[in-house]
Amino acid sequence: FQQSLVAQSKSVAPLELGFSEVKRVVLPNGKTKVRYQQTHLGLPVFDTSVVATLSKNQPTQVFGSMAQGISGDLSSIAPKLNQEQAIEAALSAHRTFTVGKKSIENKNAKLMVRLDENQVAQVVYLVDFFIASSMPERP
Repeated sequence: FQQSLVAQSKSVAPLELGFSEVKRVVLPNGKTKVRYQQTHLGLPVFDTSVVATLSKNQPTQVFGSMAQGISGDLSSIAPKLNQEQAIEAALSAHRTFTVGKKSIENKNAKLMVRLDENQVAQVVYLVDFFIASSMPERP
C-alpha cells in the first residue's frame, strides 16, 4: 500500500494500481485517519476502500479491502457505452418495472471498475437518478 502511494505521487500518469484520498480526519490524539478509494488506471474500483492511520505523515496501520488481478481481466478501460447511453439503459430498465410517466431528475453515471460474482473485473457505469413523485425514488 505505502509503495503504491509513493509511486503514485511521483507519476504524471494514472498507475494501474492507485489510491485516491476520499476523506481525512485528525483525531484528538493527533493521529490522522485517511480513507482511500482504490483505482485502476484512474478509474475508481467499486466497493474497495482502505483506511490508513498516519503518524508523522507515514502510514502506521492500514485496514480495508482492495481488489487484485484487475489488469489480467481487463484489456482496456474504454467503455462500450457512453455516459448518456448508460443512463438511458438504466432508465429503460427501470421503466419496465413502473407504470406511468414520472419526472426524472439528477441523472448521473460514473465510470468504474467492479468485480462480478466470480471476482472478474468489469468496466461499468454506476448510474443513479431521482424520480420526483408522491413516493420519491432514487433507484
